[in-house]
Amino acid sequence: LKIRVNESQLNSKITLQVYHSSKLVSQKIADISDFQEFGNYHYNNECYRELAFNIEDLGIGYYQIKVTIDDSENSGQLIIYPDKAYQNIDNKIWGISLQLYSLRSDDNYGIGDFNDLKQTIMYSSKQGADYILVNPLHALFDDDPNRASPYSPSDRLCLNPLYIHIQDIPDFKECLQAQALVKSHLSISELQTHKNEVYINYKLVTSYKYQVFFLLFTHFNKHHRDNNTEYFKLFNDFKSNHGRNINSYCDWVCDLKNINKNYKNREFIAYLQWQANRQLDECQQFAKQCSMKIGLIRDLAVGCAQDGNEFLENEHLFIKDASIGA
Repeated sequence: LKIRVNESQLNSKITLQVYHSSKLVSQKIADISDFQEFGNYHYNNECYRELAFNIEDLGIGYYQIKVTIDDSENSGQLIIYPDKAYQNIDNKIWGISLQLYSLRSDDNYGIGDFNDLKQTIMYSSKQGADYILVNPLHALFDDDPNRASPYSPSDRLCLNPLYIHIQDIPDFKECLQAQALVKSHLSISELQTHKNEVYINYKLVTSYKYQVFFLLFTHFNKHHRDNNTEYFKLFNDFKSNHGRNINSYCDWVCDLKNINKNYKNREFIAYLQWQANRQLDECQQFAKQCSMKIGLIRDLAVGCAQDGNEFLENEHLFIKDASIGA
């Protein structure tokens, strides 16, 4: 262990105590002058010396350490770790890092979606990749699509519905009206022009995709909720399993001011979360089917926006006046 003392402490005694789960497991009392000096430095016209001394063998683990010199006491954590960690050199794995929103394909809306992720899984697994690291997929702000940074989300426990591949929603295969609308959207020159641009027009994409989402939700209500089908029961299971997180998020979205009144529906918001989670789970299952050893690695934003649902629901867990990142 290395400690730093000033010259006035060189003739003092030092007491070292090591605790494990509040139990004293080691104690050492010695003269500071007995220890070897490894270096020194000056600060505020005073010389400090770095000394080192050995601690008898402790098992691998976490300990609390307390060092007392005269009346001065300092404490901290002591971590004992092995000299070497196992490395499976012969079976190294590799993968790719992907900003999912940046992908373009013929049948997406100018923003990468979960079908594009599946295609990337297929192509990369054929080349031997064992994982894909994707950007944070957290829920953002439905009332302000241009707040598009995945690193400043509204809620890290929910997903961004814009990543849903509309054509893979089961209701889409049953809803002729939605099929016609998607066909119309994908032929619109404004959307085609947007797909060739570098930057994503989030407001445009959100407007088009939510039109179809609402059609599919309406179809779902008419054909599955009203008939209490097995498919509808899966939706209820999803809401039950996610409980408080989904409920608070749905309430928060419905309270947003600048949002289409059709979308101020708790069940609609929950429906989109269900479809997003279903498709993301399918992507991971597909990665395993493609023999990827890991599959998807999801990036996690360090924090969340202060006006988002996660912060408002868990304000007591956050330090309001601190921020991390650019």
